[in-house]
Amino acid sequence: MNWRMISTLVYKDMALFLRNRLFAPTTILMLIVYAALYFAMPRSVDEVFKVGLYSPVISPFFIELMEGEGLIVQEMESERALKMAMIEGEYNVGVVLEGDLTHELRAEKNGRVKVYYGTDFPGELQDAYIMLLQELAYRIAGQPLNIDASEEILGPDMTGKQLPFRNRMIPLFAFFILMIETMVLASLITEERERRTLQALLVTPLRIEGLMLSKCITGIGLAFIQLTLILAVIGGLRHQTVLILVAILLGSFLVTGIGFLLASVGKDVLSVSAWGLLAIMILGIPSFGVMVPGVISDWVKFIPSFYLIDTIHQVVNFKAGWGEVWINLLILLACGAAFLWTGTLVLRRNLR
Repeated sequence: MNWRMISTLVYKDMALFLRNRLFAPTTILMLIVYAALYFAMPRSVDEVFKVGLYSPVISPFFIELMEGEGLIVQEMESERALKMAMIEGEYNVGVVLEGDLTHELRAEKNGRVKVYYGTDFPGELQDAYIMLLQELAYRIAGQPLNIDASEEILGPDMTGKQLPFRNRMIPLFAFFILMIETMVLASLITEERERRTLQALLVTPLRIEGLMLSKCITGIGLAFIQLTLILAVIGGLRHQTVLILVAILLGSFLVTGIGFLLASVGKDVLSVSAWGLLAIMILGIPSFGVMVPGVISDWVKFIPSFYLIDTIHQVVNFKAGWGEVWINLLILLACGAAFLWTGTLVLRRNLR
């Protein structure tokens, strides 16, 4: 292995990246915009709650009382529609009145109410909503309350784990930074292949293994440095710094492998860009599951980027340790190796 030539190639690729009039300015602008967006977003969770309401017999007086307490109330056509809307994150609280609540209370019968909570609804407010319903029932009946309430959390229970939206955006920022560098690497390789620069290098004492290693170092280096920088700026390295750096390194390894694969299937820079956009759309799906919990089911675990996004989310936002995410790290390593091996194999055939 000719390490001198490998280091020269890495230096050359880094210089080409910095001199590129498209990639270099775009990358710098992207880092600035991501940091600005993060700090511009609210630090706290929005405490304005929307309530979905369903009842076979809607009492305008009951809705008026709820809105009088500062709640935003939306009537639903069925209990199923209410539950689906809550799973999709449209409402924080769902209330189902079984029967005519006003009539039952005034007839001194127990009013039956179902209360559904969203995945990130504050636990300390759940009892408060039951008490509010009891108070509203008291106003309707004009006598001590007779109401039976059952509670249920739809989706994964996030009680006590509410996050500002900007914190949920951190994995998305990380993913897009890595994927942009994937397209940069794939475009550099494809451009050199089109100009037959790679073929010319193989005429020298440099072997194809050394050439691929230099590209791998360049890809991992560019992705690792930029993602580390943005996480340091927004405070993502405050907890479990070593663990986060390892996750970033493995994530950089994964996207470098994807970059090799894109370069191997793309015939020119334009086709690489098209394949890259498709990869971004598919691999970015898990990040939306972080931003809106409960909207994506377990099938998302078949997408390799899930394990990077989930690791960053768990460690940065929930202070997870090695014990909680070590499986994610192993899967990242395995997927990165598989992509890199496949991409390298195809590239070798194309360069012969």
